[in-house]
Amino acid sequence: MLLFSTILNLQDTVTPDDFICWHGIMDVVYKKAGSWHIIDYKTNADPDDLDEKYRAQMTAYKAAFREKTGEEADARVYHINIE
Repeated sequence: MLLFSTILNLQDTVTPDDFICWHGIMDVVYKKAGSWHIIDYKTNADPDDLDEKYRAQMTAYKAAFREKTGEEADARVYHINIE
């Protein structure tokens, strides 16, 4: 797990309202074959379109990781069926 708190601008243009304060925990961060990967577990009842539903969160995770480490990473949602 990687705990982070950061302020990000996810827009192309900058106004005071464009900044978002994110606090979160990346469930899994690992490096394989020279590439960093971020995994976030979800237990939504409906697993459809999770990548789209959590696109902003994954973008924030990648940006925070880059800001904190200077490295690039990809980010994926992993659905856990709890039924």
